[in-house]
Amino acid sequence: MTKQNGGKQKKGPAKTKIKLDMPEAHGDLEVVRRALDRLNLNPQKVGGIDAYVVDVDDELLEGALAQVLPAEYRFVFYIDFKEKVTSEARRDVAEFIARVNYGMIVGNFELDFEDGTVRFKTSIDYEGDELTEALVRNMVLAASGGTKPFGTELINVMRKSKSPVEAVADAEAAL
Repeated sequence: MTKQNGGKQKKGPAKTKIKLDMPEAHGDLEVVRRALDRLNLNPQKVGGIDAYVVDVDDELLEGALAQVLPAEYRFVFYIDFKEKVTSEARRDVAEFIARVNYGMIVGNFELDFEDGTVRFKTSIDYEGDELTEALVRNMVLAASGGTKPFGTELINVMRKSKSPVEAVADAEAAL
């Protein structure tokens, strides 16, 4: 999920002289912001919830959401795929996801059967402990690691160019 050139984003000349004040984050949300900044993911605060949207550098992916659920002491990181699953391909994609998720240790793919959205999710429950930048980084990197080996094969199943069984076998062979 890091940008090319050693994980650094290219910085061009400033396009405006206006300085926008980001809403100040506190506590766990500030921990998340610092971790995302260190990963060069350009976190942008989402209004109304304790979350940031972040950049992802992959043509298959729409973007990501890093969210703190303070009442539950949970951090959740979602990566959404750009392409939606057609109604005709949803059963095959659901089979692909079930086969992939079965062996996955950290994170999982999810399919919204109503609108065809596919995402990858990692999360951690930190009740009784503190949310650290290292935990956030590990969840973000695990999500990136989950989407990379399986993303192209997921798209193949979405487009009906491979069966779920073939796509999973090809993804696992490439690991």
